Amino acid sequence: MISVIVPIYNTASFIERCVNSILSQSFNNIEIILVNDGSVDNSEMICRSLSVNNKKIKYYYKDNGGAASARKYGVEQAMGEWITFVDSDDTLPPDALKNLIQYITEDYDIIVGTLLKQGRPFQHKIETTILDNDKYLEAILLRKTSVGPVAKLFRKTLFENIIWETPKEVYQNEDLLMLLKLAVVSKKIYINKQDICYNYIYRKDSASKSGIMPFNNWIILFNLISNTLGNLLQNKSLGQAFMKYRLYCVILMIRSGCYFETNNAYIQNLIEGSKDYVLDRADKKIVFYMKHKYCRYVIANVHRTKNTIKQVLKHILKYE
Repeated sequence: MISVIVPIYNTASFIERCVNSILSQSFNNIEIILVNDGSVDNSEMICRSLSVNNKKIKYYYKDNGGAASARKYGVEQAMGEWITFVDSDDTLPPDALKNLIQYITEDYDIIVGTLLKQGRPFQHKIETTILDNDKYLEAILLRKTSVGPVAKLFRKTLFENIIWETPKEVYQNEDLLMLLKLAVVSKKIYINKQDICYNYIYRKDSASKSGIMPFNNWIILFNLISNTLGNLLQNKSLGQAFMKYRLYCVILMIRSGCYFETNNAYIQNLIEGSKDYVLDRADKKIVFYMKHKYCRYVIANVHRTKNTIKQVLKHILKYE
């Protein structure tokens, strides 16, 4: 049996559409676990009504703690041997679970599918379909595979071997952190690059669209990832992947105007540590920006100006 866990927070308008897509699966040996994470809209009434009318649906309420906390709660209630996650404002194609379970064997701990995002299939940028955990960890950090919890099957026993708790300061990339934790305790991972197993539906007001975290929060996340990977970072290629991931996050911070000082101890260590790896031109530019405060100001202002122009053009075109 597969346990389908749906964290819910103020998505009353979308819950029925989501649940109906799960109930319509061609593979139906499932339980649906709805976890209401302290919603203040009409979500509870809808969830209770759905669970009363269908025995496959179980409904739980918990105080608000974020999506990761809701997923953890759902896993603790799950009875299935395999776990999958669906966000309550998204949907599953009819054969989503069938396309994932066909690869279930004793060898694989995580089975990864492909998702449709804004009408386009996500492209896994990896050559092979079978990965050891170190190669999967690299693929996650280098964004060569999907880094969210959806469009995947997880062997339930994996969750017994990870520490779920994430500090409240880390409210971005926490899904990536969870995926890294699960990958570390996995043996082999299968990537299904062909079949669409998830429909990601973009919403402007989605919680994931909140502003970028402050700099110190990113440092907390980086340290959590470092602790998660532990001795595996002695692997040179994985160490380089972690370096490139952090540089990627740094350029996002710079473009968003997230402030940090050049003489910050973590930044200095990152600059020094980058010398141990072969970096491409883009990464070298980021290292340069970390060394020069005024370059960061210029980039932030240019990026802000571009975004302003885009918004103005959208507004003008909308009313033409």
